[in-house]
Amino acid sequence: ELPAWLTYNQDTQQFQGIPPEDQKGSIKLLVQAIDEFGETASKILEFQLGDNQAPILDAPKELVVSEDAANTALRLTDPIDPEGTAVSVTILEIPTLGTVLDKMGNSLAIGSTLTAGHLSELSYHAAIDVNGDGGYFRYQATDANGVVAESSVHFFVDPVNDAPRFSSQNSQLIIRYPAETSVQLDVAVPTDPESTINQASVFELPALGIITLDGVAVNIGQVLTIDQLAHLS
Repeated sequence: ELPAWLTYNQDTQQFQGIPPEDQKGSIKLLVQAIDEFGETASKILEFQLGDNQAPILDAPKELVVSEDAANTALRLTDPIDPEGTAVSVTILEIPTLGTVLDKMGNSLAIGSTLTAGHLSELSYHAAIDVNGDGGYFRYQATDANGVVAESSVHFFVDPVNDAPRFSSQNSQLIIRYPAETSVQLDVAVPTDPESTINQASVFELPALGIITLDGVAVNIGQVLTIDQLAHLS
């Protein structure tokens, strides 16, 4: 995304704009060209505004993570000021998928501030069962003279085929024998984040008693429809 004062002229293939008088620091842009065959090339363009040099930041980058991945280090370099003044960091944008965490595991929000030494300790926690374009983590570094620099991390979350799930991995059924000799099984219907489940297989049976389907004993290896799970006892 370009600053409001900067535009790109497709006819002349040039960037054009006049920055505000109080604009100081540097702006880094990731420019990417794509040909008709889908091949790409990219370059970082940096605009330095004013004589006082802005804090030095990593160039904008992309980070590809797997769905459900936890605590992926962003591997950002702590900003430094060429003039040697103290630098603070402000969060400008957070990802639309997942969260960025500080070293204590706290989620960062827009407007959060960090000392320069904490930027390298940030990590990314992907959202559960969600994939695609994860959005941007944008941050701004400001030196003691008010000169700023901005950079970003663009997240892409690759899909992962999740296993089917029951509402509970383990459940317990108490039978008050001999008062009760037959009890209906309350089997939770399994779900899957990527698809619809139509059947389930029996891979173990209790050592005591018999599981039946509409009065007929169930066997190991038997395939049941989802509707049949409600008829087990």
